Amino acid sequence: MKNDRKEEGDKRPDYTGPATVIVAGAEVEYDIAAWVRTATKDSARLKVGDKYMSWTIQEKWKADVAAEAEAGKVAPDDIAF
Repeated sequence: MKNDRKEEGDKRPDYTGPATVIVAGAEVEYDIAAWVRTATKDSARLKVGDKYMSWTIQEKWKADVAAEAEAGKVAPDDIAF
């Protein structure tokens, strides 16, 4: 989803969203964040001024998992604290 709260000069991501990855046969939830960047120097793939996206992926926030457990979406034994 596009981050509508981002302001000029802000370090918050331009886009965020959930991701489900299957690890050893089990679905694991992750959060994805992406920033639109502009190349400041030439490289093998980019030239100065080219736009690209920088991504991070991390485990879903523990607070989100705990809230899902309370809502009955995740069994409490599945939560690793």
